[in-house]
Amino acid sequence: MDGRDEPGHDALEVALATTVNLEKLKAVVCRLIDEFAVTANTTEVALPESDFYWQLDPAQKRDMATRPVATEVGRLRDDWELTHHLADGPEQVSAYSLTEVAELLMYFGEVAATLPYRPREQDTP
Repeated sequence: MDGRDEPGHDALEVALATTVNLEKLKAVVCRLIDEFAVTANTTEVALPESDFYWQLDPAQKRDMATRPVATEVGRLRDDWELTHHLADGPEQVSAYSLTEVAELLMYFGEVAATLPYRPREQDTP
């Protein structure tokens, strides 16, 4: 059973977003990176010694009818080397670099999951 026969399934599908506001996404990513830095108590993250990962063909990622087969390997160090200069404002930028940044963000999320919970102190007026 995939949940489609459950009451409210159609209502849930209608309520899910079908577009992403890029300005809001940018704000979300910046906020999450800031939160990660606070939680990790650092402004730099060491990449793991073994920083390779499996890459899936983009069409395979969203084909739920077929189990994906990874045939390519990526590396976090390479992703950083290919993208860190973008912060300096080069003349030529390719939005395809989002694919490298996405892998780095995925890794940071995995690291964040291993960190102890640090509740934020409430601001007192």
